Amino acid sequence: MLTVCQADVQSELDSFARYVAIFGTHGESLCLALAECRHWLIATDDKQAIGISRRAGLTVVSSPQLLKTWADSAPPDEATVVAALKDVERFAKFRPNRNMPERQWWLDRIGS
Repeated sequence: MLTVCQADVQSELDSFARYVAIFGTHGESLCLALAECRHWLIATDDKQAIGISRRAGLTVVSSPQLLKTWADSAPPDEATVVAALKDVERFAKFRPNRNMPERQWWLDRIGS
């Protein structure tokens, strides 16, 4: 489940500030700060964020892992899955790299 959240306590704000100093942006910084302070996993495809997250002891999942889990468990109809994958490619400019286990599943869905 995904939910909108924000830094609510000082430890989260402190962690957020530390990550902003590393990344220079708020998006990945807030995600890492909340995951670290709340003992959550983090979903990211950003190589720098993956490395930093793993060094911080966080569990990292990728977009393809999230989307395949959704497709396998919900399950939406195939057209909805294809549309979601194409939207990710179009708007996030993301496609799984050759080292991702879900790459073939992704490519099979979108027909490339």
